[in-house]
Amino acid sequence: MRLVNRAARASWFGLGDALAESKRAVQIMDWIGLVEALDFTAEQMAENRACLERARKLAEPLRTCNWYLPYFHYAFYGGVHTILRFAVGLQERHGVESRILIYDRPTNPCRKPTRRWRRSGPAPSC
Repeated sequence: MRLVNRAARASWFGLGDALAESKRAVQIMDWIGLVEALDFTAEQMAENRACLERARKLAEPLRTCNWYLPYFHYAFYGGVHTILRFAVGLQERHGVESRILIYDRPTNPCRKPTRRWRRSGPAPSC
């Protein structure tokens, strides 16, 4: 009987599973909204190609690079660490200032990299 009581309390008759599925559905809907909000139109892509072509013809070298990253908890996932390594490499080899812009959490204020971020490798200047 004790085993049955424990099992019933643990699952609440599947409520825990339903809650987990609901949280997952909300997360997926957030991702879909983010992709739709950040998707580029054909016109925007053409403007970007024209901008890159103009940049190729510049006499001055690149001095600043903006990196637009989604909010992340873990720097070693989703290419974040790779981007940070590129930013540091551009800074060390070519003197390019990198600006890391976290763009999908408007409620978070701009702040210096956290200790966890710094542990992922040398941090670009903030």
